[in-house]
Amino acid sequence: MIKIQKITLLCLFLAASLTYGQIEDNLSKINSLVDKSITDIVTSAEIEDASYNIEVPGNLKILSSRAELNLEKNGLIEQSDSVNTEKNLKYNLESASVAYTDLFRDGLFGDYILERRVSIKGYSILKEKDKSSITSEFSLSATDSINYADLSAYENPSLPFTQSTPPAEPFLSGALEPIIAIGTVVVTLLLFFTVRSN
Repeated sequence: MIKIQKITLLCLFLAASLTYGQIEDNLSKINSLVDKSITDIVTSAEIEDASYNIEVPGNLKILSSRAELNLEKNGLIEQSDSVNTEKNLKYNLESASVAYTDLFRDGLFGDYILERRVSIKGYSILKEKDKSSITSEFSLSATDSINYADLSAYENPSLPFTQSTPPAEPFLSGALEPIIAIGTVVVTLLLFFTVRSN
């Protein structure tokens, strides 16, 4: 019985570590930043029983549903003619972007790795009936590394803000690899015949 429990725990650990190793695509990373921005706004302003409006540029419209979901999860209700609350939060997402800042190899003959930076910018305005507006700006970013060969899997062709131009592959490192391989073969053959002749 104890052996079965140990095997079950080992399987659960392996499954969790495989799931943890998966890297989010660019849209998921941007959605995570939208979630964080809303959580920060709601926490810092201590908003309760408030309504909300969302303003997002046309090219980022897909992100408004994510913001709406998160605002409602935090207890806010969508502003409408029938809703009359003491407080109203206006959430304005101005930009969302992805940039690939660095290209490097994972070891001498390893894969090319890209450094990815995902960022969003915007502001929020909290209006209260008997008080002036409180405005706060947010600028959030997250940086991680992804495999250059899998770049197309992280971007969404129908959403331009999830795409960016990666840095060009360094010419010297691409040319150096075959030279090292040929040099290794030549040295091995020389050593083989030198040792054999002695």
